[in-house]
Amino acid sequence: MALARISTTLAFSLTPNTLVFNEKTIVFSNNSLSLFFVLQSAPHSVWAWHSSSRLKSDLNYAPSDCLETFPFPRLDDEAKAPLEALGERYHELRAQIMRDEWIGLTKIYNRFHDPDERDPRLMNLRELQAEIDQAVATAYGWSDLRLDHDYHRVAYLPENDRLRFTVSEEARIELLHRLALLNRERYDEEVDQGLHEKKIKTTRKSTTRKKAPAKPAEPKTAAPENQPGLFSPTEENQPYPLITETSQAAEPETTPPVLDPTEAILNYLDTNPGWRRLTHITATLNLPGTEILRALNTLVAQNKIHYRTGPLERGEYRGR
Repeated sequence: MALARISTTLAFSLTPNTLVFNEKTIVFSNNSLSLFFVLQSAPHSVWAWHSSSRLKSDLNYAPSDCLETFPFPRLDDEAKAPLEALGERYHELRAQIMRDEWIGLTKIYNRFHDPDERDPRLMNLRELQAEIDQAVATAYGWSDLRLDHDYHRVAYLPENDRLRFTVSEEARIELLHRLALLNRERYDEEVDQGLHEKKIKTTRKSTTRKKAPAKPAEPKTAAPENQPGLFSPTEENQPYPLITETSQAAEPETTPPVLDPTEAILNYLDTNPGWRRLTHITATLNLPGTEILRALNTLVAQNKIHYRTGPLERGEYRGR
């Protein structure tokens, strides 16, 4: 399976291993339909756009940021069979349209997200995408989550290219919140298993080498007492006051206590009235974005702060 490292489509493809890939292509050694099914779903797309960096307005897919940290649903063989069949139908239909029209992934997804495109094959592809997204959400145990597939404007793309057939903004935020909580649970499980213990670095034994005999040091000639050295402090060349024996040493700086993310957000919104974007909150508090997003979702759910979709379709928050 392969993926273009930089794109706006985030389109995974099952490919033969006989091809020679460009270095801007991410290649997965696993070519299973179950992996394709999950990676091509809305939960992984939401996680990837949130966790990866950008190159201009394109997604710069970083496996270390959005694949290794992604909490996959735990599926047994019995649950995989119907999901793989659905993923195969989606992949084959997409490939058939590309062969019939002689187009690539970029063009097919431009038509996929165009509300004026009424080709029955593409309409069927949209329906399959919605089925995949709902099936993956159900595999996580989130059958209560309404994804509300439609043509929505997304904030992570340029203003002139934001219309996408995808889940609603409310569903996107809820998916991020639940995935972040699940990511934390999986991490705690790995800690209990001892998978995150610091490894003791082994030092390589150094081999003794014979040192060449040192040359005798040449006697140093002291400068005259009345003649200052090049770097000797004088009233003319000393830019700062000299520290004497009676000078007091500077008091060590005290490290401010680390606040809980929810407490830090409440303090920030109380001292900064008005609507604040997530980027402003993250930059000011200097905390991991995942922790801040999880704390914001918790505070909104507890009705402790306000949330709205502001200008340019970006989420904004305000204290009560």
